[in-house]
Amino acid sequence: MLETRRVNLFFVSLVAIFTLGLSYSTSAENHDLAVLVLDGNSGKPFKYTWLLINWDDGRPRALGQKTNSGGVAVFHLTEPLPERIGISTGLEVGLCSDGMPFSTEEILKTGLVTNNGCRGAKFQYLTPTRPGQVVIFGRRGLTFWQMILREIP
Repeated sequence: MLETRRVNLFFVSLVAIFTLGLSYSTSAENHDLAVLVLDGNSGKPFKYTWLLINWDDGRPRALGQKTNSGGVAVFHLTEPLPERIGISTGLEVGLCSDGMPFSTEEILKTGLVTNNGCRGAKFQYLTPTRPGQVVIFGRRGLTFWQMILREIP
């Protein structure tokens, strides 16, 4: 009888430790956010382009990442998640997507395809969204004035 109690206590302790460990690991969970950058006119991905996601949770924060050969940059966000994020690019790409900053919750739950606001845009992105993915549109190069205006807050 004493032996049975010890075995039961051992299993109950094991379950409690395992459960605490699981809740600890999920509280510090990583959330992957993939940003796909497409040319608004051709639909081709922007390869090896710098992206920056930024947010403000009492103090400004930012993460930078280069897109891969498929035009995707993956950012690893940890808890607490920002409520909204903004996305910007290097000087080689001018964004023509609207609606920023984007809801982080919406991106992680359903995914998001922004409107293609590039002048003369003929390309429409028809692939269904995936949770954790944002699709944004841009065009090659910025004019001198666009570079200047981009730097003015």
